[in-house]
Amino acid sequence: MVISGCRSNAGIQPLAEDATEVIENFSLYHYRDGEKQWELSSPRAMTYGESAEAWLEKPRVTFYRRQKTNAVLTAERGKINLQNNDLETRGKTVVETADGQHLESRDVICEAATGKIFTREYVVIKSSTQILSGQGFATDTSLDRIVIYNEKIVSR
Repeated sequence: MVISGCRSNAGIQPLAEDATEVIENFSLYHYRDGEKQWELSSPRAMTYGESAEAWLEKPRVTFYRRQKTNAVLTAERGKINLQNNDLETRGKTVVETADGQHLESRDVICEAATGKIFTREYVVIKSSTQILSGQGFATDTSLDRIVIYNEKIVSR
């Protein structure tokens, strides 16, 4: 019997017991022009060998706008590139905005240099007046404008 597959294992989290370094209560801050853009925290981060990535358990990112919390992203797990601060979440990812919007998706990418946040996965955004869904979204750290692809709207 021969079993083969085409899926890459690049997104599979390594085992905790194989970690080179384990950091408890990990935190990282990202600034642009002297102003804090976001803050990442995780109960545990793990690095492996010479890799510039750290795998995160239950990452939480607080986004700031004018020094006030604008939104909070939480995920099941993720990984951070320690050289450029790009974050990739894995599994269920939730974003709660300061104005009461609730976004749910999976496998979200946050690019530190550009401030872009996006995914190609299914997304649902709930507000007090409507429910939006689609296949993928894109926004920036301000979350002022969220573009949903193949959008479907349901009024409440």
